[in-house]
Amino acid sequence: MIRPLLEVSGLHALRDATRGGFNAVLHEFADAAGLSALIDESALPVRPGVRGLCELLGLDPLQLACEGRLLAAVSADAADDLLARMRAHPLGEGAAIIGRLQPRRAAPVILQGLYGIERSLPPVSGELLPRIC
Repeated sequence: MIRPLLEVSGLHALRDATRGGFNAVLHEFADAAGLSALIDESALPVRPGVRGLCELLGLDPLQLACEGRLLAAVSADAADDLLARMRAHPLGEGAAIIGRLQPRRAAPVILQGLYGIERSLPPVSGELLPRIC
């Protein structure tokens, strides 16, 4: 799935979300670029079963390791092309544009929830679960 993505001229970074989950990758991207990531919570491709289990256990799906998932940082004018290439592959069917990088604000990662309410997403803290595979 990644090979066709490398041909997109506006692609700046690709990173898997295995260690630290989406949150860790979002913080890495924002810090490396010196920008803030504004994330649309409703656009996050979290499966209903995963969302339900996380709610039941009090876990944040953005903080969990996401084996086989990736995040891409791409220029706005190339985003649709990259998204189409991702969705063309069976592993990328659920790909989505989840946010954008913008000038640095008070927090490196900001989650915009329903009704437009924004909250900062703190970086991953504590020990990460070890990979067993």
